[in-house]
Amino acid sequence: YAEAGRFLSLLSISFLVMRFDTLGSTLLNLGHTKAMMITSASRAVAMCVMLPLGYWLSGVDGAILGGVLSGLGGIPYSIRLLRPVLGERRFLINGGWFVGTVVMTGVVYLSN
Repeated sequence: YAEAGRFLSLLSISFLVMRFDTLGSTLLNLGHTKAMMITSASRAVAMCVMLPLGYWLSGVDGAILGGVLSGLGGIPYSIRLLRPVLGERRFLINGGWFVGTVVMTGVVYLSN
């Protein structure tokens, strides 16, 4: 069970990544179907690159983090594209959450 606890702490980062799912819905509601395609393609490429790279660098822990972080693929593009719609304040908040998610991933990984 101790091993599962370690994996769950790494998977907890996915809750921070899920915060950005509403950006995709906003893009879709605004009719930016091309942006949705770019975001989905970015996530697919990120998954294909980060999962094996994470495993190669640090085994199963790295593969889990690679899978979790691949959900961030395309998020900077979505944030930038929605900047005029959401406003400057929300743009900065989303950018801060993005950076914070990456930093917290490092903190969680190093604490294991």
